[in-house]
Amino acid sequence: MNEIRIPVITHEEATGDLKEAYEYARNSLYLRAMGKVNGTEGALNYRAVFSLRPEYVRWISDTADVLFGPGRISPTIKDMIAVVVSSANRCNHCTAGHAHLLHMRGVEDATLKSLMTNLHGLDLESKTVELLRFAQKMTHAAHEITDDDVGNLRTAGWSDEQILEAVMVAAFFSMNNRVMETLGVKPLNGADWYQQLTAGESLG
Repeated sequence: MNEIRIPVITHEEATGDLKEAYEYARNSLYLRAMGKVNGTEGALNYRAVFSLRPEYVRWISDTADVLFGPGRISPTIKDMIAVVVSSANRCNHCTAGHAHLLHMRGVEDATLKSLMTNLHGLDLESKTVELLRFAQKMTHAAHEITDDDVGNLRTAGWSDEQILEAVMVAAFFSMNNRVMETLGVKPLNGADWYQQLTAGESLG
């Protein structure tokens, strides 16, 4: 795996509690989804950034499964939130992985680029755009969120349960982005694809 700024123990090297934690992560819903981008082994090795604390490996797996499991918001919109937030935080690892998942679901290149750069150019349902703008504002300046911002989401058609879910997904990625960037985790198998996308090449 790519160079990380602290020692890591990969799942191939793990023993004892850490090995059990990796096996626990291997069976998680979220890791199976990300395995479609990086392969199961690649996605599992992403967990190595937490390997000095096996309980963190379990915790991140449980948290991601709750947030990306069945809920009030579709998986596609959750991944769009992930891309918007991760791009705002300049986390290439998370942006590339979740943009690639959206690409695999048939989301067009132009939409992916807009998610990363300019939400005003999004050709999506206005309700969805309103939620993504909220997630972006929350990422840049959560202290500036107002009652009106939340009210606009309700007016657009989002329920309070959906608003809470969106806030939790956005907050999770702001946390995860900071871990990945601080410790030097780079995109894995999605790296070449991501570079083509951000360079403006059509991916076909």
